[in-house]
Amino acid sequence: MSLRSEPKAEARAIDATHLKQQLEAILLNHECPLPPMEEVARRLEIHRV
Repeated sequence: MSLRSEPKAEARAIDATHLKQQLEAILLNHECPLPPMEEVARRLEIHRV
């Protein structure tokens, strides 16, 4: 049995202040219902590895 190892994406630094502001902006849009976290991550260009 052979296990292939895919190279992982390189971690990038996250600007916590900018992230907080962007999340607050999404909440202040008063979207009903709130978008799912997957959509929020897409908007913020944060991808799962």
